[in-house]
Amino acid sequence: MYDIDTNSALDLNRLGEVEKRARAHEVEGTPTQEVASSDVSTEEKAVPVARVPTSASGYRAPPPLKTFWQNLALYTGTYSTDSVFKMVISSVVIMANIGASWTIFISGLLVAWYVAISFLSAQLFSAPPYGFTSAGVGYTSTGPLLGGIIGAVSCGFLMDPMLKWLTRMNKGV
Repeated sequence: MYDIDTNSALDLNRLGEVEKRARAHEVEGTPTQEVASSDVSTEEKAVPVARVPTSASGYRAPPPLKTFWQNLALYTGTYSTDSVFKMVISSVVIMANIGASWTIFISGLLVAWYVAISFLSAQLFSAPPYGFTSAGVGYTSTGPLLGGIIGAVSCGFLMDPMLKWLTRMNKGV
């Protein structure tokens, strides 16, 4: 009955008529309830319920797939109609959110730490006194890999109960 997949303007009078006919049609189909003759006229009962068209369908077909050479293009068009100034300001506004700032800071710190350890482990373990081969240097990363997996799994098991406990302590807020 409703065509509500868009945010376009609706003809509310026509929508009210369709809704009224739909209610009459539902009541007409149930034998236990009777419809008062003053509520719905016989002319309205005869007209079937139809969709209320909107001014725009809101459906946009997906763009055609690009060829291999089109994917290699340096410039593929504009993806946003917003100004560059507005996008720069919006990134500053996003960084003003303490949760977003914390997430960006911590994830950046973890990635920087991982890259630094990966880079430095080759220099530290290939030189004397260790003198590891390239395979030996690679094997030294096994411990941090397993530690990271164990840490992630244990945090997964510990964080949910801890967050539920903290939420109870904060009275659900």
